Amino acid sequence: MEKKIVVYTMFNCIFCINLKNWMESNQLRYEERNIIKDSEYEKEFHDLNGAGLPLIVIQNNGEETIVTGFNQRKLEKLLIKS
Repeated sequence: MEKKIVVYTMFNCIFCINLKNWMESNQLRYEERNIIKDSEYEKEFHDLNGAGLPLIVIQNNGEETIVTGFNQRKLEKLLIKS
C-alpha cells in the first residue's frame, strides 16, 4: 500500500514552501491542507495538537507518523529510504 501524506500549511510560510519544493523534487505525492484557507483544516491541525508548520502526517499500513516542521533528515528516513 502506498503511503498517504497530508501536509498542513499556511500562506507565506517559508518552511512550508521549502517542504513542498523538497517533496516535489523527490516526486512525493501529498495532499496540501492550508489551515488559513479552510477552517476544517485548521480544526484538524489543532486536533492533531499542531504546534508548528508545516505539519506532516504520514499514514502507512495503518500506522500514523506526525512530523512537525521541515525536518529533512527525518523525512528522508520516513519517505525515501524506507
